Amino acid sequence: MRAHRWRTALMGPSDTWEQVRKPIELRTSAYLGQISLDIRRTFPKEHWFDPHRSKLIELLNTFASINVGIGYIQGMNYLIFPLWKVYYESAPEWAVEDTLASMQSIMHMTLRVYPTHVSKDMSYLKTLA
Repeated sequence: MRAHRWRTALMGPSDTWEQVRKPIELRTSAYLGQISLDIRRTFPKEHWFDPHRSKLIELLNTFASINVGIGYIQGMNYLIFPLWKVYYESAPEWAVEDTLASMQSIMHMTLRVYPTHVSKDMSYLKTLA
């Protein structure tokens, strides 16, 4: 129920998501090794996440490869875990899309507080999704 409210209130009605509901292609980013390490270390005693860790690695890796201007920043793993759990328990068929869209929204709102190691010229701005 909560995931449905988040999707409709923050991301629009579900019928607009039909075009988005395509399988996520696993992309490789420069951050894959660090993401894998961090996911294994995040909430290690919460066994609910154990069968989902590979999907969370895939999601963060996809996010980092799409958003090359942001990449992967340590701490994103603590954002994606609760998002995935809420969305997966509420509507598993939408969990991938909802989690990625929420990560996009959160990072868009908080982008200004993260330091970047890239120059602030136009090529940098073009890399932000």
